[in-house]
Amino acid sequence: MALSKIDGTNLISPTIPVASGGTGVTTSGNIGNLVLLNTVTTTDATTTNIDFDSTYITSTYVNYIVYINVKPVTDGTNLRLRFFVGGTIKDGSSDYGVGVLTEGAASLNDNDLDLIPISSSNVGNANGESVFIKLELGNLTSSTFSSGALFNNTSLGSTHLHTMRFGSGIANYQEANDGIRFYWGSGNFASGSTISLYGVKS
Repeated sequence: MALSKIDGTNLISPTIPVASGGTGVTTSGNIGNLVLLNTVTTTDATTTNIDFDSTYITSTYVNYIVYINVKPVTDGTNLRLRFFVGGTIKDGSSDYGVGVLTEGAASLNDNDLDLIPISSSNVGNANGESVFIKLELGNLTSSTFSSGALFNNTSLGSTHLHTMRFGSGIANYQEANDGIRFYWGSGNFASGSTISLYGVKS
């Protein structure tokens, strides 16, 4: 007897599990256990801060992942991160501790900073110059565990040379965060800069 091909799409609805050869994904905004919460893309060169506020940073998720493809208007600067607590930016002189390794440069280890520097200090703004960063945020909305950041990036600097940077940062306070801010050490985001925020399903 001839065997007929079984249409798994009709038998398993609406999502085909990974174990059955599917993706386990129900929408294009989901990647495995990641849920796309928001994407910001600049359309001009007037944006100074890219914020994800309490609309997106909520108790629904404790951990987040951010994909960053950006370039500055000002040549030779670095991308920075700060957290919000209760809608207010945390920028005290010792709010963050950071450890960073940068290709071809001295390491950074400082427990008294008012920011987390997540890119090299020399991101360029010429044609083709930019920085790509994968950022993981842990315990961001927890008031029990320390909120931390793990990041790695690759960039072309103002001399059109590659730089690799990776490191981590932590909040030196025990409060739940309800927002994050990205900004340059100097100037604005160039047009076409994109940052996507994902919540991590537990």
